[in-house]
Amino acid sequence: MLSLFSIPLLALAALAAPAAEVAEVEARQLLCPDIQVYFARGTTEVPTLGVVVGPPFASALKIAAIGKRVEFDGVPYPALVSGYLAGGDQGGGRTMADSVTSIANRCPNTKIVISGYRYDPLNYLQRRDLN
Repeated sequence: MLSLFSIPLLALAALAAPAAEVAEVEARQLLCPDIQVYFARGTTEVPTLGVVVGPPFASALKIAAIGKRVEFDGVPYPALVSGYLAGGDQGGGRTMADSVTSIANRCPNTKIVISGYRYDPLNYLQRRDLN
């Protein structure tokens, strides 16, 4: 049987649980970027950002997002013509999807940008369900 004293304690405990979850998410967010970019370089370009589009895009985005923490990661994949002709590199697609899923779970307030040069990111997304 519950006493009059235990009922308010149960109510306080119920209120504290969601607050603890929010505090945990907020603490994790301190380690998270404001914007996380995943970039797939063009076919035959050097790892991992390439040279034609990736580095200038990274610089421009960091300038445009002044005051925000921006992290820019090139997706490691072979970037071979054979992979392009096959509709995209499946290993690269898995790597990109796993990276996006991981940051979305760890850093729910982080804005995620998926980009690339040519068709590679589109091919990745067609290969892997990000839900």
